Amino acid sequence: MRIKSDFEKSSLRLTDEMSLDPVLQMKDLEQVLGISRSTIWRLRRKGLFPDHVNLSERRVGWRKSAIEAWLSERQRHQQGLGPAGKPTHNRGARR
Repeated sequence: MRIKSDFEKSSLRLTDEMSLDPVLQMKDLEQVLGISRSTIWRLRRKGLFPDHVNLSERRVGWRKSAIEAWLSERQRHQQGLGPAGKPTHNRGARR
């Protein structure tokens, strides 16, 4: 029976993690989100879009889980709910 080295074990974990949380490329985001590349980068510069993952020197991607969390947060915000699902404003309050 062959015992796997630490390197092989860590490589297996990385591969397993990647298969559970794939990396989306820019073209995927443009298509799925329906927004342009320039809008994605503009949101990113303002801190309103998830961090990217460097895939190589000139290529980046985004974790699918980060994009899903971002979309969920935007939906909650549009519905006037905070992170815990509680209203962020009191619509019936008098001013």
